[in-house]
Amino acid sequence: VMSTAMPCDESAWKLADVAQTVAGEWQLVCSNAFLASQLNSLYFAGFLCGASLLGWAADRFGRRKAACVASALAAAATLASAIAPSYRIYATCRCLAGVGVGGLGTACYVLASEFIGPSWQSFTGNGQAAIFALGGVILTPTSLLLPSWRALAAASALPSAFFLFIFAFAVPESPRWLLANGKREQAAQVLLTLARGNGSVGSDEPPPALLDPTDGALPKSCAPAAYQLPPSLVADAPAVAVDSGRAELAGAGLTTSPHSRERRLGEGKTQEAPGVLALCTSGSALRLRL
Repeated sequence: VMSTAMPCDESAWKLADVAQTVAGEWQLVCSNAFLASQLNSLYFAGFLCGASLLGWAADRFGRRKAACVASALAAAATLASAIAPSYRIYATCRCLAGVGVGGLGTACYVLASEFIGPSWQSFTGNGQAAIFALGGVILTPTSLLLPSWRALAAASALPSAFFLFIFAFAVPESPRWLLANGKREQAAQVLLTLARGNGSVGSDEPPPALLDPTDGALPKSCAPAAYQLPPSLVADAPAVAVDSGRAELAGAGLTTSPHSRERRLGEGKTQEAPGVLALCTSGSALRLRL
């Protein structure tokens, strides 16, 4: 063990068990001590780039795809760092691992939030932060079991590899992202799968009919030429005329406020409608452009 008070003359001291640490193997001491700190800087620089670039990719190509790429990059770079033959290659691998971990954090947070309602989103956000803390706790006993830094680095790649498997085969794409990108049928299928898993619907329930907020057309499953609001929502259901697949309100019962996202339906019943309210059931359907 070396103290910073010792001279840097190698004749005065000798590192013990150099294979156990990165600093020991590549002599990151004395005049090269700054290189050890530089590794952390490179990692978090990659983290910043990954959170930005893969966050954009999650919006452009899908949350699930971005999470898969981030997991694969983090796992591959961390595993490669375990067999790095030199400091420069190791530092490069650490930076790339940071890119993957940064992108994984962004994609996971958004993906988890878009499957649930607002009341549960704080729970998933705090849960993600708790996973980072849990990883730090697990790292301590793992380092005792694997004293060599190369073995520890290889073991550190396993969680990212596990996440890659989960995202590739067990987690569907965000239904909100699918709907926002015009993939209504896929979004409906994802929602139906989730509902079946929760026991909310039976196995023979058909996929729900969804409307794209940017498209005024009614889904094909809503075939009748005239519709009414379901009586459960509005006592005096106004008639709705349909012309070329579009529905327009033809009666009373709906009040709107230009300064609020809240739309009132009937007596005291409200519906969040940031632009479009879409209702489609087996017996009635309606699209209101608010």
